[in-house]
Amino acid sequence: EILSLETCCKMGASLEMMTDEVLEALKYLDSLGLILYFHEILNKVVFIRPQALLKRLSDLISLSFLENLERFPKFAYTLPPDSHRELKEEGCFTIKLIEVLHKEFQDRLFSANEFLKLMKYLLIIAEVPHRDGIKYFIPSVLPWDRLRDDELISFDRPELDPIFLIWEDRQPVPYGIFPATVNALLSRKEKPMFDLTKTENKQFQHRRNAVFLTCKEGSLLLLIDEVCLLKLYYAGDPVDCPSILKAVKGGVHDAAIRFHYHKSFGDVQEAFNVHCDLLQEQHLGVVCHGATPDSQILEQVRCEEHGKINNLSIQQSRWFKYKITPQATVDLSKLPSEGSLDLKHLSDIVRSLTPVSHEWFQLGITLRLPYHQVETTRLENQNKVPQCMANMINKWLNNNYQTRQDLVTALEHMDVNVVLC
Repeated sequence: EILSLETCCKMGASLEMMTDEVLEALKYLDSLGLILYFHEILNKVVFIRPQALLKRLSDLISLSFLENLERFPKFAYTLPPDSHRELKEEGCFTIKLIEVLHKEFQDRLFSANEFLKLMKYLLIIAEVPHRDGIKYFIPSVLPWDRLRDDELISFDRPELDPIFLIWEDRQPVPYGIFPATVNALLSRKEKPMFDLTKTENKQFQHRRNAVFLTCKEGSLLLLIDEVCLLKLYYAGDPVDCPSILKAVKGGVHDAAIRFHYHKSFGDVQEAFNVHCDLLQEQHLGVVCHGATPDSQILEQVRCEEHGKINNLSIQQSRWFKYKITPQATVDLSKLPSEGSLDLKHLSDIVRSLTPVSHEWFQLGITLRLPYHQVETTRLENQNKVPQCMANMINKWLNNNYQTRQDLVTALEHMDVNVVLC
């Protein structure tokens, strides 16, 4: 079932083949599907029968479907404590579980470490840090289930719409692409980097069709497989959205390559829900990328139902670039130009910021309030914009020495026109 490269070279030599010729022959047979030879990652091992590799993987997946291990003494008394529960509920396992499932991994030709190395390369699993050491995440073994309302509340944000990724001809999400994309994101070695969101307190629960990822402190990315599209929700600084979208699309592309799909399977289009005023309904709107006469990139959205083309809303455009509409103007002339601001200026500040009230979250971040304070403001005020803005400014005024110029600098950084006199 498994041969070493050395054995293959000896067989080739008996046929008067050079080593380079043997390697090319192995790659050719692999391209035909007659053997499996992963020369990029395991160049010393050749799988003559794919079943040898598939059995190891299928046994791991089958274990996740067992409900009562007592009926299977082979596993009940040999598996590490809690390993079966962690696999079923969290999709995580350790190398010890693999070694118990397959004693033949003691073979020096194809060890448990090499099996895990190959599974990571194929994006079937991802290595994730854990308090007990290294664990491996395999989303394919998790249950498929609907998300709870309390899991989605963190992503109910007025400043950002969820974005969809769709395939050509509206075909369903290619088989295996979703879990492989998740694993590609978890395996990234450059920013933005992602960690598997902890689920100990049951606030979030990973599923085969929905995974929560932590991007940086306090920010969350939710990926959902909706069968016909991938849906992305983000709870964090909207400035990060373009880089996160690029990373997810890169993960889809990498997954398609690993699965040997046609290159078109790695190319996705962005889409949003668009509102139809006539019928008071929402339809899928596909993003159209173009350019203005001065060569500036322009994104618009085309309704799939009626063909109508509109400019992206501010909440949609942030996935491509973060910028408030140029028309936004804030008049700060009533605030003192010298000295510090305090709570007696609160009502004047909030009133002046009315034109950008929906930008309160980004303004708080730009004013250098800690992310957790801004997020707490959102939760405490249930996303009600006026209350959120007032409470955020209140916290800002209570945070050291603040001046009108600090507010001007933050607003100008957000491309807002500021009137001072």
